[in-house]
Amino acid sequence: MIFCSPYARVLDALCAELPDLSEAERAAVADLALAGPPAEDVGLAPFGPPLNELEVRP
Repeated sequence: MIFCSPYARVLDALCAELPDLSEAERAAVADLALAGPPAEDVGLAPFGPPLNELEVRP
């Protein structure tokens, strides 16, 4: 899929000026991509509606 963005050439120019990643950095990026986003530890569950009519939130 090709995206046509007015910023694509700017980003390409910026990326061309960045140094190459080391093997360790490439491995860290790959591990991060495979792990996915972190799980949310804090949420809004206490403020949401009850999940059913018998549940009472503190």
